[in-house]
Amino acid sequence: MKSTKINTAQNLHSMISQQVTFDSLIGQYVSMKDKVSIKHSTVHNHSLIGEKSRVLLSVIMDHVKMGDNCNIQNSIVCSEAHIEDNVTLRDCVVGFRCTVPRNTDAKGETFVKESEEMKL
Repeated sequence: MKSTKINTAQNLHSMISQQVTFDSLIGQYVSMKDKVSIKHSTVHNHSLIGEKSRVLLSVIMDHVKMGDNCNIQNSIVCSEAHIEDNVTLRDCVVGFRCTVPRNTDAKGETFVKESEEMKL
């Protein structure tokens, strides 16, 4: 699989080939595999976006690993989160260092690590 690393020194052509819209912000050292689409979103530094994944109207923070065939819409993914393959998230929040298991299809949910949940 081909992987493209985007940093501030690279030209706009590299981002266009990965279908990144002009109004999206891509941080330094972001790796994107083939057929990635990022529209109206922000992807922070040192993140990896898997093959055939789509990010729409979302914020992906630092050091996030996103698997292949993911669809993230109107969501926030916090730093060091891991989204496994074939995940669809709509209107969701993924907490710090949280893992979203493969084949998850969620709408309007919040994912947090068990140790970070508030205990009443």
